[in-house]
This record gives sequence, C-alpha cells and structure tokens, in this order.
Amino acid sequence: MCTPDNLDASLSDLMLSRLSRFLQSRRLDTAPWVCPRSYRSSTCHTISNSVKTTNRPRKSPLVGRQAPLTLTPAAVVRIKELLRQRPDAVGLRVGVKTRGCSGLSYTLEFCTDGQREGDEAVEQDGVKVFIDRRAQLSLLGTEMDFHEGVLASEFLFNNPNVKGTCGCGESFHL
Repeated sequence: MCTPDNLDASLSDLMLSRLSRFLQSRRLDTAPWVCPRSYRSSTCHTISNSVKTTNRPRKSPLVGRQAPLTLTPAAVVRIKELLRQRPDAVGLRVGVKTRGCSGLSYTLEFCTDGQREGDEAVEQDGVKVFIDRRAQLSLLGTEMDFHEGVLASEFLFNNPNVKGTCGCGESFHL
C-alpha cells in the first residue's frame, strides 16, 4: 500500500515529473519503487508483486574472479632484477596516467611504502606488484610481459580492455 507516509519526504514534484517523463519515454507506467501521485491514496501494484523466487540449483558453478594482472616469466625475472638493485623497495606499483596522444599511459614505480589504501596487491612467483586504485578497472585481465631486444628493452602490457592505441604505441584509450 502506497501512502504519503511511506514515501520519501524529500522527493520533490520536480523529481517526480522528471521521473514520470523518463518512464513514459521508456513506455513504462510506473517503476517498482515509485507510486504515481494519482495512486498515493490507493493500492499500488508494482513489478515486485509479479516476481517469484525459486530455489533451483545452479546449472553451472560460479565463475571465479578474473586475475587483475598476470606476469609472464620474463617479467618476473626482470622485476626481481630491478628489486635487487633497490633494497628499500618492496615491490613495483603499476598505474595509468592521462597523457600521450591517445589518452592514457602506463606508469611503473618502485614501491617503498607498501600497499596504499585501495591498492590491489598481486603476488606471483615471489614478486609483489601493487595496482593503483585508479587503474584497477583499466588493468583488469592484463598480462605484463618484458621484452629485451637489441635496441630497446621494455615492459609490454597485453590489455584486453584497450580499444585503440596511438601510432607510437606509448598511449592507449579504453
């Protein structure tokens, strides 16, 4: 039963009219949590009245969490070498910054202060990598590799979330 007593007192007429226009544009009469002004004194029938729950067993098992970041063996070896040169560092911090011609760029820095609030810690083969909280969604499912060539050596990121990169390959966009 919808009555003025159980409606949120802070819901203004302006918000109701905007919601009404939104629902009409979606061809809905009412949302399950909203009682139109004309029905406030009578019974509101909501979507929740037609929803039934069942206790059927799941057909497939729950899928586990996707690893936020995985390291290739070459990346693990190189990170261990770098950390040996910096005894004060406890790991490597990976993040993204807004820069470059395509929008975002990866950042790597030595982590001397440990895990910061909101960071995600990944430990693989004795190497700790901390993912900055602002980069966690951008890096989800990324594989970090290390490539050493004659002219250059660099960490490479195989990121499934990337929609495109710039011509030089230094930045990307999601």
